[in-house]
Amino acid sequence: MIDILDKTDCTGCGACAGACGKSCIDLLPDDDGFLYPVIDQTRCVSCHLCEKACPVINHPGKVNAEKTFSAYANDSSIRRTSSSGGVFYLLAEHILRNHGVVFGAAFNPNLIVEHTCITEIRDLPKLQMSKYVQSRSHDVYLSVKQYLAKERPVLFTGTPCQIAGLKGYLKKDYDHLYTQDIICHGVPSPLLWESHKQYIKNSMGITLTNVEFRNKTKGWRNYDINYIDRQKSHLISHDDDDYMKIYFSKICLRPSCYRCAFKGENRASDLTLGDFWGVEKVMPEMDDNKGTSIVFCNTEKGMDLFSEISDKLTCKEVSYEEAVASNPMALKSVSESFRKDRFYRILKKRSYQKTVHRFLKQQARMKKSVALKNDYIIVKNEKGALYAVLWKIVHRHKYLA
Repeated sequence: MIDILDKTDCTGCGACAGACGKSCIDLLPDDDGFLYPVIDQTRCVSCHLCEKACPVINHPGKVNAEKTFSAYANDSSIRRTSSSGGVFYLLAEHILRNHGVVFGAAFNPNLIVEHTCITEIRDLPKLQMSKYVQSRSHDVYLSVKQYLAKERPVLFTGTPCQIAGLKGYLKKDYDHLYTQDIICHGVPSPLLWESHKQYIKNSMGITLTNVEFRNKTKGWRNYDINYIDRQKSHLISHDDDDYMKIYFSKICLRPSCYRCAFKGENRASDLTLGDFWGVEKVMPEMDDNKGTSIVFCNTEKGMDLFSEISDKLTCKEVSYEEAVASNPMALKSVSESFRKDRFYRILKKRSYQKTVHRFLKQQARMKKSVALKNDYIIVKNEKGALYAVLWKIVHRHKYLA
């Protein structure tokens, strides 16, 4: 029986719930809005199928990227409506043209992010673009298995832990299953996203019908958040948007994201996609500020699938070391903030706006109070900064023990 003693050990992938033959495991939100398994012990028969499916307990193993590429779609319209270079669209289009199905994260009518299945190319825009909130993915695992049983090609996309969760649920590989994960910074809770949606409604006086987290009208690097009210756009620079600022502040992520077990070579996917940040340094000829993807072909199967769409791409091979030089999240987890628990605790008591602004102001003050020089942390004045330093030291020793 799954027993979560430390929340950093649970990614919320839901493999345990999907594997339970008695359907006695539900994934329910905790006080911070993150999903965790809750077991009806009166129906549990101690078969241990949940434990056998858990990808944290039974890690799927390591991969070595076969090849790494810098790439973007030749079709400018595909590239324009994609977060980076449009590689995902072409992969999914290829699968769909070959009588396959594609699973990925999409907004439902209430703008809640959940995994869904598409079978038509016209529905691909639902799965395009980044969604900076944790998706509920385990509800589609059974559907994936059913399509595989019919021998239809399946492309399943998600975060690295969601790919590992699917593999844990399936318990075996399929020749016609293709998996693609992303270079992941981490996931905020659905509770935070719900609070932000309400804040946007109240502060801007609009009823959201859609959101584009990576609108590239002003360019790939200078992307905007596009809050859409019916067909009207409300663009806010990602540098000015409260949700994106709190997301990148490291204080709102799922506990397991700070100790991700699926970084670097520990992936379970055939392909990994992400933004090729730093492309201007490595190969400036591939950079026009319209979006360039980095592609890790982790398996031979992934390499074969990528080769199928290569004629629709501008791509160049790049060394793995060059690719990850400006993409540290491909290799390591985001550093943990000592303020994360306090952030969610205060969010439940105060308004979203007051909570977010308070923490962002504190962070700005702390940045001025802490400096790093020759690997030594220098505290200038802020009491909170000193606490942050001590907290990092304690937790570093805790994790290394």
